[in-house]
Amino acid sequence: LEDQVDVHVWEPLSGPSSACVLCLSMPVFIPWILQQPVFDAFARSLNREFDTTLFVLSHGTPYVPSAGCQLQDFHADLMKLINGLPLSEPLFLVDSTFGVGTALLWSLAHRLAGALVVNPANFFAQEHLDSGSQDVCFR
Repeated sequence: LEDQVDVHVWEPLSGPSSACVLCLSMPVFIPWILQQPVFDAFARSLNREFDTTLFVLSHGTPYVPSAGCQLQDFHADLMKLINGLPLSEPLFLVDSTFGVGTALLWSLAHRLAGALVVNPANFFAQEHLDSGSQDVCFR
């Protein structure tokens, strides 16, 4: 997973940050090159108001389950990446994973001061992802 996820960081220009925002981004229909200007503007806005460090984990492709790959494994790998980041608290989470990473809210709940879920589509249980019907959803 580490070779599929890019970490982008925007730090405040005025000195140490007072909070962190972690964005989980999976570009289902929008490649990173089109998302980056939005995150640039978001980071500037955050830093004008709050001196906030913005971390964006951008997964290069939409998560598509494959044989032998469980959604829980994907979440565990994402949590390893998140836990390896120098995130200060309070931590705010922006979930733009189209539902694939939304379950991480529960794993991160003890660290979160707030969360925003964007595009909460495709929130499926592992049983659905293991079935043949999921093939229709990701084509």
